[in-house]
Formats: sequence, structure tokens, C-alpha cells
Amino acid sequence: LWRQELNLSKISMETLTYADWIKELLSQSGSADRIQFSKSELWDVLHRVWKNSDAPENFNLFQKVFDLYTDLKSMTNDASIFKQVLSMETALQESTLVLLERVYALKEINDEYQNVRDIIAEVEERGLQWLEGKKIHLVGFKILSGLQIDLLQKLAQHAEIYVYVPKYLEI
Repeated sequence: LWRQELNLSKISMETLTYADWIKELLSQSGSADRIQFSKSELWDVLHRVWKNSDAPENFNLFQKVFDLYTDLKSMTNDASIFKQVLSMETALQESTLVLLERVYALKEINDEYQNVRDIIAEVEERGLQWLEGKKIHLVGFKILSGLQIDLLQKLAQHAEIYVYVPKYLEI
């Protein structure tokens, strides 16, 4: 029923994944030519570093390190914090900790979190005039990271942002 009403109203609407939406925001802010890493590409890069280091051949340990990497990236870019957490949560050798800290600090790895930080900085610095007056409806989120909330708050200075969450969440 609602689709028919929507079609009759002649409203322009796009449906994008979160990753594609971030790419669109990057392109509108002038950063479309940057190499962007998806989460699976990031996993591959980190796994290659892992395999070519003196890290133990333990997939579960690697996955734990990757999960810590992505969890912390959503909160901070500080590589020393990543190293501290790894030293508390794992028994990795110092040489492996230093190597992973260096990878974490690389500016060339433009993962989702770095891209969102750059969009926030762009909005703070110059705004996003193309976004003025638009309405953005986000559906399908069950949880938002602090960084995603920061992005939505910045974008809400230029557009109407609506985030729809399920009435009941299964935990």
C-alpha cells in the first residue's frame, strides 16, 4: 500500500547500502578519488600482515585482533591505544604489537571509520551545501556507533535526518 502512495506522490528516492551512502557523501565532499577499503578488504590486508609477521598461526586469535581493530577504529584513531588493548587482551610478542600498531596508524588505509571522520571534518570546515534542505531516512540500523551518531549530528545541521529503529530488538 505505501509503495503505491509513494509512487503517486512523485517523490525522488534512492535506496543505498550504508557503504554506498558513505561513498556518495565522500564523492560530494570532493574525496571520490580516494582508495577506500571495505571491511573485507581491510580483513585481507590485516590478514596478510599477520601471515607475514611472527604472529602465531592461530585464526581465532587473528579474528580477535581484527575485531578489536574494527571496534577501536570506530572510537579512536590513536594507534597507541590499539597497541595497549592488544597487549592486555593477547599474548602477542612486542614485535607483532609494534607492527600492528603501525598498520593501525596508516593514513593510506581509508576504511569506513576514517572516511566517516573525513566527512565529519569536511562538514565542520565547509558544510555540505548540496545537502541543504534534503530529507534523509535511514532504515535497518539496530545499533549505531558513536562515530555514526557524530556523523548524523553533523549532517543534521544541513538536512533533516530520520533514523528508523525496530520497535523491539532481539538481544
